[in-house]
Amino acid sequence: MSRYALLFLMGVVGVSLVWGQGHSDALVVSEALEAQVFPQIEYNPVENEYLAVWEDSRDDRSDIYGQFIHADGTLKGDNFAVCSAPGPQYWPRMAFDPDNNRFLVVFEDWREAGKSDISGVFVNHDGSFYEPAGTDEYHSFAICSNDSNIYTCSVAFNTRENVFLAVWGDFRNEPEGENSWTGADVFGQLITADGELINPADPTVNIPVAAADWTFESVPDVTYNHITNEFFVVYGTSFGRVLGQRVDHSGQLIQPDGSVLAKTGGAMSVLPAMMISGMFNNGPDCFQARVASRTEFHANSLQKAASRDTTEMQVVWKGMTNENDDNEIWGQRIGFARQDEGWAAFYIDKDGAMTESVSSFIISEQMGWPSPPDLAYGQYDDEYLVGWGNYAEFGVNADLYAQRLGINPVNELLLLDDDQIGTVSATETIPIDTSIHENGGIGLGVAHNSKTNEFLMVYNHADTSDRDQNIYAIRFFGSHIPQLAQVQVSPSDTFCLTGESVQFTGQAFDDLGDAMDVPLVWSAKGGSIDSAGFYTAGDTPGTYTITATDEESGIAGIAEVTVSWPAGVADRDALPREFLLYANYPNPFNASTVIAYDLPITARVEILIYNISGKTVNQYLLGDLPAGTHRMIWDGVDQKGQPLSSGTYLIHLRANNYQALAKAVLLR
Repeated sequence: MSRYALLFLMGVVGVSLVWGQGHSDALVVSEALEAQVFPQIEYNPVENEYLAVWEDSRDDRSDIYGQFIHADGTLKGDNFAVCSAPGPQYWPRMAFDPDNNRFLVVFEDWREAGKSDISGVFVNHDGSFYEPAGTDEYHSFAICSNDSNIYTCSVAFNTRENVFLAVWGDFRNEPEGENSWTGADVFGQLITADGELINPADPTVNIPVAAADWTFESVPDVTYNHITNEFFVVYGTSFGRVLGQRVDHSGQLIQPDGSVLAKTGGAMSVLPAMMISGMFNNGPDCFQARVASRTEFHANSLQKAASRDTTEMQVVWKGMTNENDDNEIWGQRIGFARQDEGWAAFYIDKDGAMTESVSSFIISEQMGWPSPPDLAYGQYDDEYLVGWGNYAEFGVNADLYAQRLGINPVNELLLLDDDQIGTVSATETIPIDTSIHENGGIGLGVAHNSKTNEFLMVYNHADTSDRDQNIYAIRFFGSHIPQLAQVQVSPSDTFCLTGESVQFTGQAFDDLGDAMDVPLVWSAKGGSIDSAGFYTAGDTPGTYTITATDEESGIAGIAEVTVSWPAGVADRDALPREFLLYANYPNPFNASTVIAYDLPITARVEILIYNISGKTVNQYLLGDLPAGTHRMIWDGVDQKGQPLSSGTYLIHLRANNYQALAKAVLLR
């Protein structure tokens, strides 16, 4: 279904006209007579495809299954077992590692009778498995294994430090003999991209993320923020609150003000958690909250991160304000501002204003009993897509709903109807699947495609009375379609001698400055260039152009190359006729510049660099050099190798009795 098509949705909401934003019909991901539940999905920007995983009971037990899905919603290959070990496996979550082009899937593992652990499986983009040290015959390795019950995990990947953080609920501190669901904490484990446990390196120890006496911290979720370079963990408590905890890439807990939490004897002396919801009646299954960062991974995010002084996250959960109300879907924006070398967290209300206290808002207040929500962020429309199931009565007649949370240019959060852009009330959410089937419970996951600006939501649902639950997917289209805007060639200019070679690279960018994967065609003047951008200078001196062009759009990027050889010499292999210092190139320069010079005879060579005040900042004693054309690269450093500041510098060549000066401009 085209994102530009005119669609008409019939049902309980009447007829709505769709343009720009809209959604596809339901797509079948996995269909079986047995139950398939709690699907999750993650996007792979390297392959422009998704991986969906879920609990699957087709073999008379609960295993973890997966399915690759193309960006257009069609299936890639067949369902496959991610982990099919003895005993049930539950609650799969995953994160993607773009450097290694693979996913880490984590899940509850009950293969040891009467006790649960947290295990992980690395799935490569082609469906094969990466098996680090300690991997068993089922492709899995232990993340947490101790003598207590462990449950409901989540995982995120730090692309700067190349490390995963897995988190889960944990009963290891429950008072002995209580069995009262008290003393349940949140623990975590850092895992390298190669599957090594770190800080600590022991699956029986792990990192305490949240702990408090006589409370129950449950169903944690974790996201990674590129701007702050830290993880953010959210979880619910038995008091009905939703809390958030900052964790850095080394496993240290961070206070809301940005200071590192002091620990005493390996145990937390205080709880630094940030209050996200102050409700006291969130219901028996409302502990789950989900969080997403406005800086979730896309191709150019690390370059953007360097100039950002603020960033945000969105938390969503189900809850109610008092015990007589139906459950609702709630949200809270969390902001972070740079302060000196750290970051301080604060609250943002629905209108985009910073507040000193919790300022949560209702996303949906429909009648019924919603299932826990999930969400993902799309940077092109600067919006989140939130999805959840909703029961007409508890346990039956489950429908699927979705809502867009947009942020306009003045940073005001709006509720956007899925089928018509505009401010709407929290009760006007459009139902996506209103099939009425008993026992139609809904679990779901949402991911965003950074190349096509689409969301893909996967969910489980009963489609007929003689089946259990299948896995489906729906595509949600964004308003902004990424368009190729420019091609950059690197280096943008360079210097080389006749017959020498240099490697050029090209990168295409869309109209928001994000990298795009498009084929580039190379061409050159003054030399030859191959399909990989490898340029060889010709035998004629001068300044020439190197061009990389997207053939379909015609958008091109151009670089300049200066080809030089001894002046006045027809035969490039002949010796120079005179001493000569060429103008350095490039000039001005940022990282480095080439200093080239001719020697007609053997000469003792010295090159000095002066600042504008005449002070010598560097000296190169090159000794006796033979006749010919020589060059050296100066990288803008002083005698001690320290970078010099921006400014004008003089290059002084001494060769026997010959002296010459050239002016170089350094721009940092």
